[in-house]
Amino acid sequence: MNLEGSLGGFKVSMPIVVGSMGSTAIASKFGLEIARAAAKAGIIMGIGENVATVRGYSRRYTRGHPSFKERLMAYLTNVDKYGGVIIQQNVEDAYDELWNKVYSDRDVEPYIEEGLVGFEIKMGGQGGAKPGLGGVIKIPREEAIRLKAKYHFEVDPEKVKDKFITRYSVPGTYTEDILRGMIRFMKTAYPRARIWIKLGPYRDVDRVISIAHEEGAHAVVIDGKEGGTGMALQWP
Repeated sequence: MNLEGSLGGFKVSMPIVVGSMGSTAIASKFGLEIARAAAKAGIIMGIGENVATVRGYSRRYTRGHPSFKERLMAYLTNVDKYGGVIIQQNVEDAYDELWNKVYSDRDVEPYIEEGLVGFEIKMGGQGGAKPGLGGVIKIPREEAIRLKAKYHFEVDPEKVKDKFITRYSVPGTYTEDILRGMIRFMKTAYPRARIWIKLGPYRDVDRVISIAHEEGAHAVVIDGKEGGTGMALQWP
């Protein structure tokens, strides 16, 4: 059976997407294997929030965990005829200008030119589990100390002896006008990148779909609900 076709602006071998997984321990530990497998299968893969911020853009911040660019290039260098990679950017990633770094990266440029790269607006929490919230995961205390100036912690990592500490990302805020403006900005700033929107099955999903269609986004991903995936994926 031939399942090839077009999905969200990409040519694919079959209509399957590996959802955007972020910096959590399991997603990070197996990120390179997942990237290579998805690319060789000719299906779309997402790279979720916080990967560059927590694991490093091109240089590894945490021992044993690949950087953002390692995960990205593991996918792109194994693509044949089909596929595409979508990249999320949350508030902390935006502060570090992640999309700008990717779009101006000389190593990524040929793949952008081929139409293999997209950017994904995240309007919901991981797996749709936390409507309107940023990522919530537990991280080792030494990581929390390094990241304390960028993320919110309920306790000061330097003043407690807990082995793991809960890290909160900044919530993103979207109104209809903000979403329209974001899509228009992306089409201007990153004209060769596909535009995806990710959210959970919330009450306003019909409006998001309408706005995405009207403004020319390539895809809307309606993710799961109440799965708690951020915390569930934390432990190896």
